[in-house]
Amino acid sequence: MGARADLLMVAYSGSSTNYKQYPYAFVQVSALAQRRGLHVERLDLSLLDENIGRALLAAAIARHQPRAVGVTLRNVDAMCAGAYFGSGWRSPSNYPILQTQRGIQILREQTSAPIIIGGCGFTVDPLAFADFLGVDYGIVGEPDGFLDAFNDVLERKNLDQVPNLIYRDEHGVLTESAVRRSYPPLDEPEYTDKIFDEILAFHGHEKFYVAQWLPRSAGNARVPAQGRPSLAVEIVRGCPFSCRFCEEPRIKGRNPQHRSMDAVMADIAMLADRGVRLFWLVCSELNAGKETYILELAQRIGAFSETLSGAPLSWNSFLLPSHYQREELRLLYESGFTGGWTEPMAFNDQHMRELKVPMRVDSVMQNYVDTKEISEELGVAQGYKSIFLGAPNVTPEVLKETLNVLDESGVIMNMHCTGHAMRVYREALTDFPCDTKHMISWSLQGPLKEIDYIAPTYLYPAAMVDSLGSPAAAHQFIDYVNNHIFYKEMVHGPFEEGAGRDWVEFLGTELSLEQIALLSDYDIGLGPASPTTPAGELQGLIESPSPERLLRFCTRSSKREDRQVAAFRLVCALMQLHAEEMSKVGLTLDTPVQDSGWPDLTPYRFHERLYRFDRLVDVAKHVRTQLDLGPRAIELTLLRAWLHLHHVKIVPKYRDWLFERPSPASNRASFERHKAKASVD
Repeated sequence: MGARADLLMVAYSGSSTNYKQYPYAFVQVSALAQRRGLHVERLDLSLLDENIGRALLAAAIARHQPRAVGVTLRNVDAMCAGAYFGSGWRSPSNYPILQTQRGIQILREQTSAPIIIGGCGFTVDPLAFADFLGVDYGIVGEPDGFLDAFNDVLERKNLDQVPNLIYRDEHGVLTESAVRRSYPPLDEPEYTDKIFDEILAFHGHEKFYVAQWLPRSAGNARVPAQGRPSLAVEIVRGCPFSCRFCEEPRIKGRNPQHRSMDAVMADIAMLADRGVRLFWLVCSELNAGKETYILELAQRIGAFSETLSGAPLSWNSFLLPSHYQREELRLLYESGFTGGWTEPMAFNDQHMRELKVPMRVDSVMQNYVDTKEISEELGVAQGYKSIFLGAPNVTPEVLKETLNVLDESGVIMNMHCTGHAMRVYREALTDFPCDTKHMISWSLQGPLKEIDYIAPTYLYPAAMVDSLGSPAAAHQFIDYVNNHIFYKEMVHGPFEEGAGRDWVEFLGTELSLEQIALLSDYDIGLGPASPTTPAGELQGLIESPSPERLLRFCTRSSKREDRQVAAFRLVCALMQLHAEEMSKVGLTLDTPVQDSGWPDLTPYRFHERLYRFDRLVDVAKHVRTQLDLGPRAIELTLLRAWLHLHHVKIVPKYRDWLFERPSPASNRASFERHKAKASVD
């Protein structure tokens, strides 16, 4: 047994089944404690079977005999409302506060040492969470003051004067210290060889040292290898903004405090020397406060990266999509920045002002344009843009303006929604009064009948809930926007323009053998292929159609991706072969058509054209009537390909949230104008 530990740090959460991360609190608290002569040991028990965790904990306590046990609680829930819909509410990893509560109960069985809780999640509502978890002490924000008074705290001396401390008074009642203080980041290196060895053991050597980069399918762009861990290095602490949905200033203070650049680079260099190439630079916003700091840091990171053999450094961080000139953005990307934009709530300036968000539509859109162009010039992945549509004050007018701005700018095809609702805590409700009928609280048994702020509790937009009927209905609507209006897979991915849709299934269920045979004398662009490849099998099907050949092509599991490409090209060939007929279909729907036969519209605009109908069957009926088609006409089959490509789904109750409803008369008049123009041409 080695020297007795002053503090054993334990984590029961912070990782999930999709993302395993060594607790950065272990790194930071250990560095602070070491400089005060305190001996700290660490043990992460997240994602472990309870019996295994119990045995590891017993061994650690026996080996280190800690004077106190510190538990870190980074998040009290999944921090994403979408994690709980579907079957997500059944997942224990979505309830880190419950995992931590159970872990503390096991700790009580194995040691009489006092238990201290801290972390960002805990700091949001510390008295409530400390009471729920049954701990002896809590740390609100930074632990510096607690570590300074470590021995006095264990001896229960002058507790009321220990900064940021929550403790139990002589009656066992939880009490908050009279002193609340924000501390700056440590201006010395935080990582040590021992910490890095623990990180390597935590992730596993093979996992940590996988290939540094994976090539992209287009150009020379390179992206980080999937699943490779990144390591955190703090650069700035504190946020000066007052966004009504964010707890960051409550946790880290309102005054941005910048860490010594030499200390930051020392940590990066130490880790890079051990093969680390991916970094998460911790801050509230890169461009909050002293903007020259991050530009200078980017210069130093870029220069250092050029000295490394093998892969260059790659880093990301939160950054407001504004406040940077084009050349400054270029500097960030040239240094290895890969994004981490803070998402707008909606593209409506009044909406942003109400939420006290420090961004405006014009500056955000200019940033998006600059980012896209710079990324393409440098050959780096820019990733999808994100938006938080679940802010409390979203209205139909705000959402429609947002969708129009995104569509007109071309950004809509690169968007996804990351926020369905705002996480609310009891402590924050005085700053943001709201009605519980617009909220959902979750448990392992499903949604709770009564709101419980200890549980994951999410506030949905009031107007959306009132209009659609419930928080669950509001959640489903935002899912709809994400999956149908922001249908980014249509133009991005491994299957060219058909990405994200099952074209093999479409081939097997929507096309007849007669329609497939139309391509027997038509080059569908598959190129030379042997009969055993998907392209060769499809060519054989075209030349000699049979139910058996079609079934065999559609049900084989080998080279499924190649089958998707081949099937999509077949549909494209049919569309091009019948481009004239599809132009007539487009006229009936007020839809311009490309020479290829496909609609020349984004999913949003295509949905807009079709939302004058209540059902997809009504769309087909309208086209049949306008063009006097039979039930098996090729135009109707390829209309279904249009609907499939654009992931069209019509939900009448969403109409007023998405579009101004066109009148049938105006569409008929438009059709007649198009028809007249076509006859002249």
